[in-house]
Amino acid sequence: MFKNIILNPRMVRLEVSTLCQLDCPSCSVKKLKKKGYLTADKFKKFVDENSVIKKIELSNQGEVFLNPDLYEIIRYAYEKGISVSVNNGANLNNVEDRVFEALVKYKVRSIICAIDGAAAETYKKYRAGGDFDAVIDNIKRINFYKSKYHSKYPLLHWQYIVFGHNELEIPQAKKMARELRMSFKPIIPWDSTISPVNNKEFVKRETGLEFKGINDDIENQETSYHLFILCTQLWNYPQIQWNGDMLGCCCNDRGNFGNVFEQSFLDVLNNESMNYARGMLRGVVAGREDIPCSTCVFYQIMKENRKWISSSQIRLAKYRQKFIEIFFKLAPEAVIYKIMAFLYSKRV
Repeated sequence: MFKNIILNPRMVRLEVSTLCQLDCPSCSVKKLKKKGYLTADKFKKFVDENSVIKKIELSNQGEVFLNPDLYEIIRYAYEKGISVSVNNGANLNNVEDRVFEALVKYKVRSIICAIDGAAAETYKKYRAGGDFDAVIDNIKRINFYKSKYHSKYPLLHWQYIVFGHNELEIPQAKKMARELRMSFKPIIPWDSTISPVNNKEFVKRETGLEFKGINDDIENQETSYHLFILCTQLWNYPQIQWNGDMLGCCCNDRGNFGNVFEQSFLDVLNNESMNYARGMLRGVVAGREDIPCSTCVFYQIMKENRKWISSSQIRLAKYRQKFIEIFFKLAPEAVIYKIMAFLYSKRV
C-alpha cells in the first residue's frame, strides 16, 4: 500500500463562477449540473481559515467576470496578501466598470483572454454570443488603468484557439496582441472536428503547433503538459468549485472528493479518496470506480502506457509555479512577454 502524505499547499484553484453568457460549441460548462458563483462571504471565510494559502487561481470552466462579488473577492485577497490570477481563461465580454480599476489597483497577477479571431465575424463563429469589439475595448480599459497606476499588473495574454476559419488571421492577431501589450498564446482545440485546420504548414510556421488528427491536443501534450501539470494539481494546486466541491484538478467534471465548505479544506484534501486518487496517478494502487480519475482520459492514457506521475514531476510542477510567481513579480512586463512568446513558440 502507498504511503499517505499530509498536504498543506500554499496554492489553490478556487473557481468563482461557472456561469457563462456565451455558447461555444465544445464548452464543458454546458454539461455542469451545478452552476453558480462563489460569494464574497464564503471566499473570506475560506481565506481566513487557511492563512497558509498565498496564491489562488479564480477561473476554471465559467466566466469569472459574471460573479457580482468579484470586486470584493479581489480586494479582500489583496488585503490578505494573496495573489490571484485568471489563467484558465476569461472571455472578457461583460465587466463591471469598477472591476477594471480593481484588477490593476489590487494587482491581479495575470488574465488569459480567450479571443479566437482578429475580426468580429471570425471571432463569433466559435465564441457564439460574444462581441469582439467589446472585448478589445475592455482590454484597452484595463491598459488605461495600468498606465494610470504605472503597473504591469495584470499581465494580459491573448489565447487563440486555432481553427480552419481563423488560421489566416493569426498574423493579424499577433500584431494586435503586441499593440495591446499582450502575449500571444495559440493552442490546439480539444475537439479537432470543429472547423479543422486547412494549412497545417502555415499554422506550424506561425505558431509552432502541429496538427495531426482527432484529439490533437491530447496526442500532442499527453505527457509534456496534461500529465505533468494537470494531474499534479491533486498535490500542488488543487481545484475547488464555486460551491466548495473538491474536484482535485481543473478537468474533473465527473464527481468530487468532498466539500471544503462543509469540512475543513485540509481534511478534504487529505481524506481517503483524495489519497487513493493520488495513489492511482502514481500507479501504486489499482483504479477504483468511485474515484473520478478512473474515467478520465488522461488516467486511461497513463494506464495504457504504464506511464505514471513521478515524484520528480510533482516536485517540478510545484517549483515551476513558485518560479513563475517570482518571475512575474521581478521581471519587467516587456521581458515577461518576450520570454513567454519564445516558450509558446517552442511549445514548452
